[in-house]
Amino acid sequence: MNPLDYFFSYYGASSWKDIVLSWGGTGTSWSVYRVNDATPIYTGSATTLAITSAPSTRGDYELRTTVGGTLYTSTIVTYTTDLPTPRSLAFSAVTATTASLSWTAVAGATGYEIADVARSYAVVASPSSATLAMTGLTPSTRYSRSVRTVYGSVKSAWSAPVTFFTSASTVATPGVFTFTPTTTYTWTAGRAGSTDPAWLSTASDWYAGDGYSWGDSRGVMTTYFFYGSPNQFTVHTGGTCTAIQVYVDRNGPTGDPGVVLSRWSLHSYYEKPGSQPDEPAASTDVGQFSRGDHGWVDLPVNWGQQLIDGVYAYGIAWGGTPERYQSSLYADLSVSPRLGDLRITVA
Repeated sequence: MNPLDYFFSYYGASSWKDIVLSWGGTGTSWSVYRVNDATPIYTGSATTLAITSAPSTRGDYELRTTVGGTLYTSTIVTYTTDLPTPRSLAFSAVTATTASLSWTAVAGATGYEIADVARSYAVVASPSSATLAMTGLTPSTRYSRSVRTVYGSVKSAWSAPVTFFTSASTVATPGVFTFTPTTTYTWTAGRAGSTDPAWLSTASDWYAGDGYSWGDSRGVMTTYFFYGSPNQFTVHTGGTCTAIQVYVDRNGPTGDPGVVLSRWSLHSYYEKPGSQPDEPAASTDVGQFSRGDHGWVDLPVNWGQQLIDGVYAYGIAWGGTPERYQSSLYADLSVSPRLGDLRITVA
């Protein structure tokens, strides 16, 4: 009768590092070896052995027992799983300069790393527990963070990022201020190659229609974002907006001189730039511009308040309706006004 009846393995507390070997039989003295290693890792009468391994590791083990002068052996192959990525990353307790991050702890981890997603996942903190208190933040600023597990020299994949905005500061600077956008995006939905070097950015229509005429009346959509370091609006947070205006100049050299409607909206930009924004939920028409028209136009005051309060990521979108210019494939180049500076009055 074989004195070694069985030899198997199962996971311990953490499947990514804890392996338990178990065996049984009539033998009374057992030895466990790593295959091709002459030194035993265990010798005794117990019938289980807990082994701490590393993530994503194969283990080859041999069990030996001698009964009546005869050596009996059995081998087994084990595998640990990948180091888990933290789950349920979330932010809370956001103020103008602080915020808290938390996630589900990975049992057995030696620590974690926090990455600034906007800086190509640069590691900005290495906490030992599943929480991080962020301090020294800038008011009304977008932050995006991701977390990964650390176990010795092994690191997991990054978690899905979370993004939040710090709240407004309580300090405001009254006055009239004019801003030049730091970033300009013009979005297209299928028609490429519509460009004009004289513009601030590439221009093409928001909705492509059938490719020969515009099937939608909204035409192009250009979005201005007032990013900066620090953001240009930061010094006005906590103040009261009494007026917000934008300079529009329709000075295109060609095209029908007829009127073009100028439509505006705010854009929240939490996970962008990088992809086309959603259609604005609400917009405002600020008048019609014939070729050669220019000047400051008023936008809703509550938009300016939302910008300085940090409700939006400082995004202003403009869409010009092509109206009766549907016969020209590149009508957006000839009838669309340009955007100038943004002017906001803060009390």
